Amino acid sequence: MLDKAQRYPAADAHMVWLVYAEKHIVQIAEVLTPSERHLPLPNETLRGGQVLPDFELPLRALFPAPPS
Repeated sequence: MLDKAQRYPAADAHMVWLVYAEKHIVQIAEVLTPSERHLPLPNETLRGGQVLPDFELPLRALFPAPPS
C-alpha cells in the first residue's frame, strides 16, 4: 500500500492517509515533508490540515474498541 501512496504526489495529492484497518493503524504522510510520517495514537484525532481544514475524525470513531 505504501508503494501506491508514493504515487499520489505526482497527481497533486498533498496528504496521504494509509489506513490499516485490521491493525487499527493510520499512517499519515504529507507531501511537504515526505520523509516524515506520523502514526497517531488511538486516542488522537485525524485532522485534515491545510488540505481539509475543518475535517476531524477521532480514531476511536474509526476503530471502535472490541466488545469485552
